[in-house]
Amino acid sequence: MGTDGVDTVVIQSARDDRIGLMRSLFGDRVGPWRPTDVTEVVVLCGTPGSAPEAAADALNRGADVVAVTDDVADIEALRALDEVARSMGRTLLFGVGASPGMSCVLVRHAANALDEVLEIEVAMVGGGGPNCVRQRQRILATAGMEWRDGEWVNYPAGSGRQQAWFPEPIGPRDVTRGSVVEPLLLHDAYPTARRITSKLAVEPATRILGLIPRRRGTPSPEGGPGSVRVEVYGTVDGEPSSFVYAVLDRPAVIAAALVAGVIAHRKRWVPGAMDLSSWDDTVGLLNELARRGVKAATPATPDDIDGLNVS
Repeated sequence: MGTDGVDTVVIQSARDDRIGLMRSLFGDRVGPWRPTDVTEVVVLCGTPGSAPEAAADALNRGADVVAVTDDVADIEALRALDEVARSMGRTLLFGVGASPGMSCVLVRHAANALDEVLEIEVAMVGGGGPNCVRQRQRILATAGMEWRDGEWVNYPAGSGRQQAWFPEPIGPRDVTRGSVVEPLLLHDAYPTARRITSKLAVEPATRILGLIPRRRGTPSPEGGPGSVRVEVYGTVDGEPSSFVYAVLDRPAVIAAALVAGVIAHRKRWVPGAMDLSSWDDTVGLLNELARRGVKAATPATPDDIDGLNVS
């Protein structure tokens, strides 16, 4: 509601208390969505499998769309709506969350400082709430793909475990492979890169019990901090160079700030379906996120983190 040009927000949710909560925070400018409502931008953050049909319906109604999904099947279906969005002069931004989303912006920001991108590594820890935690568990329990030396390589779920250093207070965490979507999105943006990987942190309970999804209802509400971390290797003037960027905040806050940030920069949108790896003005977007309290940083050492100047 603090975004210029946004006068009213209408909400459709399976939970009625969501509307009441938003109204208590933002007043009468928030209300329930009705089929007769004409909306300029539709934000989709439902369960996996719900985004493609909802996005197609919103485009047909003449709205731009922002989809938060991290589901590979959803992303593929949303990408397929590119021609529809272009024909209607509308924009469909998909994968606008912490990962993918914030991860793609950080990679793009690093890539803008390189002459050539050779390798990309993405890691994430945390979840936005019970449904998000369950989705992360499904991703960790499903085989995924990485781009290596000019071809796609399939890897079993849970393979490639390594330690990634996140900003404090998170610190070092084990991360592993799963059906994450970043390699697919980032390969489109950087087809000449020789290696693109993305891994998720393994929860403490998963370390003990293995990759067995928790019983329905057991994940706790979103609370602690999460982080998205990227490492991008390449060359500058023919010499090897690399950048490491990270964001530390609750994953739901990262996603919400990113959605608001891209809407605040709606004048930069172009017709078609796309993810944020193609976003050109990363400086403007990162400054907008910083204004909302979500700041990118560059880890100086595993135990230290310095602010990233994006002016």
